[in-house]
Amino acid sequence: MRIEHAGLPSRSWLVTLRAAASLTASILVPAVLVISAVVHLNNPYRFLDAIYGYRLMPRIGAELLAGVLPFLHLAIAAQMIVSRSPAVFRLGLLLFLIYAAAQATVLWRGLGVSCGCLGPYMGSRPVGASSLALALCGAGLCLLGWRTGDSRATAVTASEPPASALS
Repeated sequence: MRIEHAGLPSRSWLVTLRAAASLTASILVPAVLVISAVVHLNNPYRFLDAIYGYRLMPRIGAELLAGVLPFLHLAIAAQMIVSRSPAVFRLGLLLFLIYAAAQATVLWRGLGVSCGCLGPYMGSRPVGASSLALALCGAGLCLLGWRTGDSRATAVTASEPPASALS
């Protein structure tokens, strides 16, 4: 016998909504990360110039960041697509919050630098509301992915044999 509470959706509807939210986050966030990585790998000097413009670190740090970030984006995007693990969405959340904080400091200091987000897709406009919104939306989607992700995608403990070993 199934008991429905007045005004509350059935549990199956909530499960479907959770799965849709997880799938949405695991498609949109990797898409943004892959586009960003491809744009930065196609024009690394422009990306490096954008990082210099933020004036947040010494030259060697900016050069290292410009060389590593596109590959970090690709790695995170691949892991989000393959596993939908909450851990990888936490990493993405951290990444997007760092981007939002860096852009907030640029706005606060009044620097008119290019955001360096998505290259020609964002234009060469300076950091502003649209670039900050992109970073915050990315953070929000990662939070959604973290909360709705596939918790079974996390590592199997030593006391628990993998499912393939049981069959």
